[in-house]
Amino acid sequence: MPANPSADGLRRAPRVRVIVEAARFTPAQKLRLLALNAWPLLHAVITLSLAFLPPAGPLVRFAAAAVCLLLLPPLLARLVLLRAPLPAGDIAIPSTAFFNWWTTWQLQMIFNRLAWIEELLRLVPGAYSAWLRLWGAHIGRLTLWSPGVRLYDRPLLRLGDDVVLGLDARIVGHFGGLDSSGRATLTLGSVTLGDRCTLGAGALLAPGLHLEADQATEVLFLGPPFTRWRQGQRLSSTQPTTTDSSTL
Repeated sequence: MPANPSADGLRRAPRVRVIVEAARFTPAQKLRLLALNAWPLLHAVITLSLAFLPPAGPLVRFAAAAVCLLLLPPLLARLVLLRAPLPAGDIAIPSTAFFNWWTTWQLQMIFNRLAWIEELLRLVPGAYSAWLRLWGAHIGRLTLWSPGVRLYDRPLLRLGDDVVLGLDARIVGHFGGLDSSGRATLTLGSVTLGDRCTLGAGALLAPGLHLEADQATEVLFLGPPFTRWRQGQRLSSTQPTTTDSSTL
């Protein structure tokens, strides 16, 4: 273990820079990225405008702001995914599949940055699970969402029945990398927890991980990408090899 806890991260910093530099965008693609990046701020401004500016009663303003904040992003994401579902495996950066994912990523951004919005939803029994289904997630019955649970790719979540997610658990459906030719890629994969699984506090699950039914992870469990687990044992790594390199 390095003497400096940040040393390992510092050693990996050059690789991160290489991945970023390997992504080659045309001017038009850069403009599209910037336009999509503006969505979270635009979303917040529209929501606040509906809440305070219209000459309507407080209940009407509250309802309009709630619909804009909570329903508009997942419905727009579903439209994107109906047109082109997110593939599993490596996709090129940039590519059509990358921009589809980036659109859903920006639609989720306000919730990724302001986690308290989702915590408020979790106060209402069943509301948070129903909201995740709007994003395209599969959520079974009687899911327990402990405080601090963070989801970063909501359309890529698959939960069975009676699943428990522990304090501060993290579930991520993507990561960046390089292919054999040195080109930047984005790897996507659904995270699946079978019926009656329990995710320990502080766990981190990577894209493509699959926990079969009736398992409980340890605290701070690190779930490697595209692995399958049964009865506490890792069975295999099954990362898809399909690469989407189509461009806009």
